[in-house]
Amino acid sequence: MAEARSRIIFAHDKDIFTKEDQARYKSFRRHIGWIKVGLQAMTHEDRNGVSAATRLRKWALAQGFDVMWDMKLDDIPNTTGNAVRNIAAHGSSLITLHASAGKPAMAAAAEALAQSGKRAALLAVTVLTSINKKECVSIFGDSPGPKVVQFARDAIAMGVTGLVCSPQELRALEQADLSHELMLVVPGVRPAWASAHDQKRIMTPAQAIRAGADLLVIGRPISEHRNPQEAARLIWEEIESV
Repeated sequence: MAEARSRIIFAHDKDIFTKEDQARYKSFRRHIGWIKVGLQAMTHEDRNGVSAATRLRKWALAQGFDVMWDMKLDDIPNTTGNAVRNIAAHGSSLITLHASAGKPAMAAAAEALAQSGKRAALLAVTVLTSINKKECVSIFGDSPGPKVVQFARDAIAMGVTGLVCSPQELRALEQADLSHELMLVVPGVRPAWASAHDQKRIMTPAQAIRAGADLLVIGRPISEHRNPQEAARLIWEEIESV
């Protein structure tokens, strides 16, 4: 099994990136290998007009973290492909786009990344972990399991190498014989001692790894813990024990 540290992605899902964040994230380095830069930081600028996301990405790379650029692209193929090329040029190792953008958009993204020559992976976001079965049927016309399997097949056919899905869909992907063809990145991970917050389809870190997850995205269970460094260590220990 890969080193536990390399399987944990800490989600920086807030507007700003402060000196306090820098000190805290440095304390995570023994137990966490990735930083996820989210939409809140991408849409917030400092007094000099620089986004928090840009500052965080540069800092994280300089500190030896890998970066997941979680923009969740969802646009026409030409725009999506050009955006992926731009993101890859800045050093992010994981780039997200919505599978629901369609097969042409995923194909354009995969082609743009290949042409860029950068070592990065595309992740097709399937059904958000905040969406329950009823809402999934309303949006996509099917329940999460079958829809995620369909998105996975579309992603593989279009040259996308990774998938973002709830841990609850990992078994469906395994049964469809698709798990081995994709890097499986899983949010909706909550240790037994943490609140579920707005996540609907969750598992503990150990459960998700046993079910086939490659990387785990974990934010609030760490950032909102009374001792974030301790929370990071506890999650690392849980994965190490699998």
